[in-house]
Amino acid sequence: MKELFETTPSPLVPPLRSKGELFDAACVAVGKNPNDFNAEVHFVTSDEIRALNKKWRGKDEPTDVLSFPLGDFNPATGKTELGDIVICRECAGEFSEEFLYLHGLLHLMGYTHKEMDAIIKEAMQSVVARNTFGRLSAGSAIQEEIE
Repeated sequence: MKELFETTPSPLVPPLRSKGELFDAACVAVGKNPNDFNAEVHFVTSDEIRALNKKWRGKDEPTDVLSFPLGDFNPATGKTELGDIVICRECAGEFSEEFLYLHGLLHLMGYTHKEMDAIIKEAMQSVVARNTFGRLSAGSAIQEEIE
């Protein structure tokens, strides 16, 4: 990930809650074994994501999430490294971190925007149904995102 940044990225904030559950649910929703894959998530400022968006996509504007695919097999872990997901909380708008994480993860897996809506809905409903973390409930913002 270091080669993506021209400057040192801001310190990572506390990790995304339920990342493991979301990762597992997304893999299962697309028929992949979560034990065979890995993906990294990074949180950056709007200035940092704007610089990345300009450098890698030619768009001089901030955005909520970017994905940088790798697809390399790591013999040390025995997993395929899908790549990096970069999330800007400042630019997230009404989207939760969980939604943006799934969005970025599915891009790493090669899915387009048209294909990912149903997959995100299935993965998030799976996590909601298991009630794996406190802020997910029937009335939560995430539940609204998937309906």
